[in-house]
Amino acid sequence: MAKRGIATERREEGRLKPGHVLPLSVVRDADNRRVACRLYDLSADGLCVWVREPLAAGTRVRFVTLKREFLLEVAWCDPAGAKELRCGLTLKENE
Repeated sequence: MAKRGIATERREEGRLKPGHVLPLSVVRDADNRRVACRLYDLSADGLCVWVREPLAAGTRVRFVTLKREFLLEVAWCDPAGAKELRCGLTLKENE
């Protein structure tokens, strides 16, 4: 199976990549634990973030802004370097 990456990924929706990596955090739904992460890119369907601890596929997380709360689910989490992992978070309908 091919490793996920910009060259191998085929999305219908384009991605927006900020000029620099933005620090933020998400909150795990199961235990309300805040997980620090850095925004790598985003699309209409979700986010790609870098984290220092693994997030298992299927884990539900919430991203809260000043005006909205977004429910996301971890789709995948792969090594991105010596100390970080890159995770794909898929936007879910608020339930």
